[in-house]
Amino acid sequence: MQAHRRDARNPSVRYVCFFRLATSLRGPPALAELLADDVFSYTTTRTVVVRDRILGVTHRAVLITVLAYVIFYLILYKQLYRAAGAVMGNVRLQ
Repeated sequence: MQAHRRDARNPSVRYVCFFRLATSLRGPPALAELLADDVFSYTTTRTVVVRDRILGVTHRAVLITVLAYVIFYLILYKQLYRAAGAVMGNVRLQ
């Protein structure tokens, strides 16, 4: 088994497969390594690109509408960043 390979288009680039390299150097993985692989494993979701012009425009329009609502209405017009709330709690000074 070869632990690395070179790119056919660019021979100076070398890809290393660490799994093959590790198994070729040490033999079969130990139980602790298998448990560590299970503990630190994670799952990923697939990314799907939907090529639909109408759906894309609708998606962007909703994003821009929500962003404009937050920036222009809530922050600039209503000035909710300056809203004062009722103080709750007790302080004792001596």
